[in-house]
Amino acid sequence: MKNIKKIILAGAIIFMLTGCENAGSSGEWLSIERGLALAEKENKTVVIDFYTSWCKWCKVMEERTFSEDNVAKYLRKNYVCIRVNAEDKNNTFKYRDNEYSPFSLARKLGVRGYPSLAYLESDGELIQVVPGFIPPETYIKVLKYFREGHYKKNISLKSFIE
Repeated sequence: MKNIKKIILAGAIIFMLTGCENAGSSGEWLSIERGLALAEKENKTVVIDFYTSWCKWCKVMEERTFSEDNVAKYLRKNYVCIRVNAEDKNNTFKYRDNEYSPFSLARKLGVRGYPSLAYLESDGELIQVVPGFIPPETYIKVLKYFREGHYKKNISLKSFIE
């Protein structure tokens, strides 16, 4: 009985730390198709994590920022999270009535370095791309900036964070 409780507790902790659990009970970052459909249905802001397999700071972002408890909770509650391997040129999907590979979508949205986080309205309209590693204490402010619509008030992200 003690082992079962430990397994359940460990599973619950892993579930909480996976970052963005908007995919129902799966606890995974979503594909672009599923994520955009869910965002529109739930009227939620979207964050797309554009990463590459070789990017050190992408891995640090995952380990330090996305898994930090306050960040994970805020993401879970307020965002639909999508993860895109920006090197993928083979797979395609529809975004705003056009076909893209993950690589071509990254280029279209202005991604030039990794990690880069793209923020979109619930209808898929791009708000802004924020490049680079962001520590958790700053990332909470970034998430609030987009979710609370401060960009619509002509407040820059930099001044909001400061």
